[in-house]
Amino acid sequence: MLDLLHDLTAYAVDLGQVTSAGVTVLDEGGHVDYLTASDEVCARLEEDQLDLDEGPCVDAARTGSMLQPVVLEPSGPALDRWPRFTPRAVAAGFTCVAAVPLRIRGLSLGSLNLLQAGPDTISHEDLQLAQLLADATGSRLHHRQTLLARDEVIAQLTTALQSRIVIEQAKGMLAARLGTDAEDAFQRMRALARSQQRKLIDLARQIAQGTSRPRSTGRADMPGNTADTGPIDAPPPREDLTRVLTRAHQAVRAGDGPASALPADIAALFGLDALTLNALTQDGLPELLWADPVQGPGVNLDAFQYSVGDGPTWQAAQQGRMVLETDLDTVEPARWPLFLTAAADADIRAIVAHPLQVGSATVAVLTGYRTTPGPLTPDHIVALNHLARILLLAMITQFTLPANGTIADDGLRLHHAEVHQATGYLAGALGISVGEALLRLRAHAAADGPISDLARGFLTRRLSPDTLQA
Repeated sequence: MLDLLHDLTAYAVDLGQVTSAGVTVLDEGGHVDYLTASDEVCARLEEDQLDLDEGPCVDAARTGSMLQPVVLEPSGPALDRWPRFTPRAVAAGFTCVAAVPLRIRGLSLGSLNLLQAGPDTISHEDLQLAQLLADATGSRLHHRQTLLARDEVIAQLTTALQSRIVIEQAKGMLAARLGTDAEDAFQRMRALARSQQRKLIDLARQIAQGTSRPRSTGRADMPGNTADTGPIDAPPPREDLTRVLTRAHQAVRAGDGPASALPADIAALFGLDALTLNALTQDGLPELLWADPVQGPGVNLDAFQYSVGDGPTWQAAQQGRMVLETDLDTVEPARWPLFLTAAADADIRAIVAHPLQVGSATVAVLTGYRTTPGPLTPDHIVALNHLARILLLAMITQFTLPANGTIADDGLRLHHAEVHQATGYLAGALGISVGEALLRLRAHAAADGPISDLARGFLTRRLSPDTLQA
């Protein structure tokens, strides 16, 4: 089904006069989800609309009706209608949007969304052609799923959504192997699938499982890139993991934070001993916001990485792609000279660091730690991708700044709050900038850490600011 819908976006671009096209659908809970797109730029913009809960694809999927062409401008009706989506679409180079419903015998499943870049708007003829293509696709879907009820159709689409996650994962893995970006990796993967007359999802699943390393993609071994899903050594995911994440996604969409939406032992469901979420500050520092469990090796190793600027969380943040090491004993010491020692002291043997991105910008990193070596299962990695999207949505919806200047605490909180307080204190006491104060604090913690204890020592006046005099 996913291949059929992706072909729909390709035909809309190739036969019409539009730049990009994407498909959004309604899931079992009536929520709008992005399914596929003609290119990576369109895919990112479609996902942005879901996170913002506004935009043409959201409107079209929910109403099930045709959206006439809307001109995108920095000011005007489009900005009034979609105040957060419009600036992003304009920044991406798009000048006009439209959409047509995707239906099976009158049942609206979602929409085919059209985006145009350049001076020309989407014409009436383009819109009619897109509707014809969408209707033809709907007929083919109906032929494949004869007499299926609405819930069964949506269940099939839910499976397709999971397939889409596998494709996204394969793009990331292939991009890491080739040292390229996701768009180039996707185009190579699609070209190889066509040349071998294979379904895209079948090839993507093999890549994600580590059983397909196609030479025709031009793979180049990257220094230090040992990510491999390999044999399945980790315990398989529990049956209820998908259900847990689905409920969590719905809860976060309703405004709940991770503390309410996720079970306290979510890391164990992934076969991990700890999971942490670090948002990236304006200066590129990883700011710990959430952890499961709330104390232990995950929190401690994140604090260590914050102090020394070394480790997998930093690498994922800087490179914008997943870091997966199945046995830290085999990693070259020069890669993470400080982190590896700290990880060994904490009995951590395997790690995974998953960047969370808005557009092409990495805004956070989800890091997993495990005390036993061996790869995650492909299902675990797919589920980790789902959890990353849930936490990204939670960041967008939960990051409010009340009058007291603190982040609302429903699972997302500043774990380094005392560090920031100590930084301000030291800057004032020593007559230096806060940037310089933080550098000195981190340097001192790298030698004598942990940084939270050091910060608390200054705040309680147990330590003198003169301790950090240059």
